[in-house]
Amino acid sequence: MAKMHTSGTSCTAHSRQGLKLGLNDPNVLHMLCWAALRLEIGEPEALLENVEDFPSDVMTRLLGDHYFIECVQMDPRMYGCFGFNRYSYKLLQVTR
Repeated sequence: MAKMHTSGTSCTAHSRQGLKLGLNDPNVLHMLCWAALRLEIGEPEALLENVEDFPSDVMTRLLGDHYFIECVQMDPRMYGCFGFNRYSYKLLQVTR
C-alpha cells in the first residue's frame, strides 16, 4: 500500500470560472469516488488539491471519522508566481 495519495479532483463545480453548481454539478461524482477510494484503500495520508472555494466541510463529513483533516489555502503570489487562482489543499491523516 502507498504511504500517501496525492491528487486533485475536478474543480469546475466550485471554480469561479466554472458553472458554480457546487454539489449539484455532475463532476462531484469524481470527488465522491475519490473519497470512497480513500476509505477502501486506507492510505495513512492523502493530499487533495482543489480551488479555494471547495467546501472543506464536505471532506469532514465524508472522511472525518477516519482522517484528521487539515486545510491550507495557498495563493501562487505568496511564492512570487503570477496566478489568478488560489488553491486549497486538504491534508488527511489517519486518526488513531
